[in-house]
Amino acid sequence: MRYKGYSYVRRAVEYIENSNERIGAEKLAELSGISYVYLHKLFKKCFDKGISGYINEFYINRAASDRKSTRLNSSHEWISRMPSSA
Repeated sequence: MRYKGYSYVRRAVEYIENSNERIGAEKLAELSGISYVYLHKLFKKCFDKGISGYINEFYINRAASDRKSTRLNSSHEWISRMPSSA
């Protein structure tokens, strides 16, 4: 049998992952329908870090992956827009 609290964690993680804007821990608890303290304890149990730690890590990783996807690396060949005969 699964612990009922995990459904709150799953719902909170979905809010974080699907939101276009940054959601704070207290707002996330409100959206999940439980208290901040309870949600924090559930995240500690599931992820070994509190809700704020999870949120911060998520947004840091998202920002890093966004930068990596738009950055050219040394394997990209430079293509000039102007023909060499001009």
